[in-house]
Amino acid sequence: MSEQKKGIFDKLVDAVTDRDEKAAAVAAAKAAEAAKAEAEAEAAKAATALKQAADSGAKAAAAEAARKAAESAKAAADARAAAAQKAAAEAQAKLRDLEAKLEAEEKRKAEEAAKAAAEEAARKAAEEAARLATKHTVEAGETLSHISLKYYKTANRWKEIYEANKEVIGPNHNLIKPGQVLVIPDAEK
Repeated sequence: MSEQKKGIFDKLVDAVTDRDEKAAAVAAAKAAEAAKAEAEAEAAKAATALKQAADSGAKAAAAEAARKAAESAKAAADARAAAAQKAAAEAQAKLRDLEAKLEAEEKRKAEEAAKAAAEEAARKAAEEAARLATKHTVEAGETLSHISLKYYKTANRWKEIYEANKEVIGPNHNLIKPGQVLVIPDAEK
């Protein structure tokens, strides 16, 4: 009620009833309720702000944790990639070594085969030359010069006969014996 001048009747009503106290209590209750609502709103705002701060802190912490996890995963992936590159380089080096060894082995085998073929060809050529070569049986009183004159029409080629028959004649070319069979190289038949 407003602060108007109360008449007697109003004063009597006030004395007999507690209407003013009730009105004051209702007003106080409304004010308390408004204050409580305002406090709850402030608390909600504070809680929201705190939650947002916590969320942003949690988000920041989560983001930091995610960044660290990503960095560690990247470092692990880089380490695995480096290890894989190293293993690949080692494998390539082994492959090159094996290829070089294989190539050297093939070359050695080819050289051995060529050498064996050359030896076989030389042996066959020597056999053929020996088969086709003219043979002479030494008679008493003959010398290498006499034999050279007989087959080459010159006595100067006696050294060729000696070189072809060193195994039969021996170290001294003057000592040929009757009955020895000599090969006459490149003789005309």
